[in-house]
Parts: sequence; structure tokens; C-alpha cells
Amino acid sequence: MKTNEVSVREGESVLSALRKSHDVDGKEYEGMGFFITAIDDVKQDDSHSWIFFIDGKPAEKAASAIKVSDGMKVEFRYLSNDEAMKLFE
Repeated sequence: MKTNEVSVREGESVLSALRKSHDVDGKEYEGMGFFITAIDDVKQDDSHSWIFFIDGKPAEKAASAIKVSDGMKVEFRYLSNDEAMKLFE
């Protein structure tokens, strides 16, 4: 597992923080935010998705909609869709 610690300004989004150390692709959905589809050329597909966690819990909003705060732990995981679906049951 690769771990990076980055410095961000108060009020920056999780997406902005991720982009400081990784190449990120995705799609903006009106009213919902930016959803990540690839990190460092690892692309989600029909069987895997990028899911991110805030302090150990699956995020409930898009990475562009969540603002970082002091001490927040953000983790991105490339999970099978079966694993991802179990998180939201």
C-alpha cells in the first residue's frame, strides 16, 4: 500500500489533495461532484471501482465535495464491485 502525506490549505477538497501527489481522471456530474475513475492510470472497469474512505468510513459524497480538515485520514482503495457494494448495504 502506498501512503502519501500532503499539505493542503484549509477548505481544499479531498480531490485537490489527491491531485497533489497522483494523476487523477474522472467525471463531473452536475449537482453531485467529481467522481474518480482512475488514479495513476489504474482505471476502474466493469469489475472494479475506486472507493475512498474518510477516517475509516466510506465517503458519502464525491471527492470534490468533501473538504479536508486537520488530522483527517483519507484512503483510496481499488476494490472489486462486490466488495464495494457490501460497504453500502
